[in-house]
Amino acid sequence: MICLRCGWCCINLEVVIPKEGIDFDNIDFDIEDSWCMKHTGDVCPHLLEQDGKAFCKLHHYPWFQDTPCGQYTQIGREDAECRMGRAIMDGRLPGVVITSGKGNEEE
Repeated sequence: MICLRCGWCCINLEVVIPKEGIDFDNIDFDIEDSWCMKHTGDVCPHLLEQDGKAFCKLHHYPWFQDTPCGQYTQIGREDAECRMGRAIMDGRLPGVVITSGKGNEEE
């Protein structure tokens, strides 16, 4: 799935995330105190906005793809745009997003 960098997931999904302030280079996933709940509607503390696009501060860590956020996808081709992001950005679905412009294919 091609993320459109709209920020919808980072705001609207209910997900367990790594806590802010821990050592992300040496994170121990077995320590329960390393995690916290990000509730629906709360902006993820790891979310950055740059030039009207959403970015995650954690995407570059090798363990990111093993997190719930890294595993988020949709049914269909891997090279297809995110359907949820496109529908919200086009105004076909309501939703809180960072940008209403065009997304990009960069990770």
